[in-house]
Amino acid sequence: MGHNFESIIRHKLNSSDMIVANEIKTVRNFESSIQRFLNSSLGSIVCDSGKIKDKKYLTSNASAWVKSSDLNLKVCDERQKVESVHEKKIIVLTSAIGAGKTFLRELLARYLANKEYTVCNPEEISMQLQRELELFWETKNALFIQKVITDKFKQIVRAILNWKCDMVILDQTHFDQKYFINVLIQDKNTKAYLFEEIKQIEFDLEQIYKVIYVRPSKEIMYQHQKKRRENIRLLEKYPEKYLSDIYDEHNNNIEAVYPNHVKIENNRPLCYFCSQYQNHK
Repeated sequence: MGHNFESIIRHKLNSSDMIVANEIKTVRNFESSIQRFLNSSLGSIVCDSGKIKDKKYLTSNASAWVKSSDLNLKVCDERQKVESVHEKKIIVLTSAIGAGKTFLRELLARYLANKEYTVCNPEEISMQLQRELELFWETKNALFIQKVITDKFKQIVRAILNWKCDMVILDQTHFDQKYFINVLIQDKNTKAYLFEEIKQIEFDLEQIYKVIYVRPSKEIMYQHQKKRRENIRLLEKYPEKYLSDIYDEHNNNIEAVYPNHVKIENNRPLCYFCSQYQNHK
């Protein structure tokens, strides 16, 4: 909106039938925050929630509205204000290990790109934390690896704000940690600590456009994992019982973790889907 942000907003509001205050003030860095998004429309107005109840700052119409309304106001930080200006659609793929998320994520990214969407498709957590996962399997320190993963998800959530794309495809989120924590950790205090850490991540389910739950049969999952071990993902030599436990955690708790999701039953080997994609692309 340029450097005359306040005067433009004031003129816009006063030229309509909207209720406005006598003075509009911006929060520091708000103007620079929205300038990096071109062709965007303003989706939020920042107000001083303390002054809004003081008659001397309000027009008569605004004062009447405040008295008759149940205000639903909250103090927004820069992240929330920027998100209201430019909203990305976030798609999350969730599943047990070796269910086929990686392949389907790549397929979905190609499909959206062909539809002329710009797509951000970050590398999955396990590939970003290979050394840390190696240490976990050496030491079996579940608290260590889950804390590292939580911190990584915090970084990703903050980074999403700066990604220049229409669609974001995530291979799981911090909400998926519940499955792994329940399988790996028995101590109640350790679980409580990790769950509290996860709650601190400023990202909730309402910010997700679509959740896709990928659920193969266990037999297909084992086949996928064997294929991984034979190829490039040598660190993922998971015991079969661990794979089964994680699968059951997803299957039993998906409704609680992601109440609104779409389920894909991919009960065929991935090579089948590869051939189908080649035939129809």
